[in-house]
This record gives sequence, structure tokens and C-alpha cells, in this order.
Amino acid sequence: MAFASPQDFVTRASRDPGRFLLRALNIIVRACIGSMLGMSTLLTFVVFGLVAFAGMPLDKAVTVTAIGVNAMVFCMLFLGSLASDTDA
Repeated sequence: MAFASPQDFVTRASRDPGRFLLRALNIIVRACIGSMLGMSTLLTFVVFGLVAFAGMPLDKAVTVTAIGVNAMVFCMLFLGSLASDTDA
């Protein structure tokens, strides 16, 4: 469903709001599931790489990976709060 202009988007959304909301929810759920699957796959390879190539024990590899993910999420939240316009 391609939109030619913002007005076309508004017209289609107002014509059938139930279908529009279901489509929006479908896109959001697919994006969340896709990102969770992508992150879990990536983290599996990171742990495998630390164990296989760095010779790290499995428990330390999982711990290091978890700390790295927590740091990444913290940075994303911190930078997102800096970029928000709610203070202005």
C-alpha cells in the first residue's frame, strides 16, 4: 500500500480506521519480533565466537555479552533522552 502524498495517507486512514490500526499493529509486531530474532541470533554468534576463538569459558562469555547488551541499551536510552524535545 503505497501512498502518493501525506493527504492520501490521511484519506485512506480515515476511510477505514480499523483496517489501518490492524495494519499498523501488524507492522509494529513484525518489527519487534524481527529485532528480537536478529539480536538473539547475533548474541548467539558473539558467545560462540568468544568461546571458540578467544578461548573464554562459557559462563564468562555469556556474562561479557550480557554486560555489553546492557551497556548498548543504556546508551540508546540515554541518547534517546538527550534527543527528545520534551524539555524545550
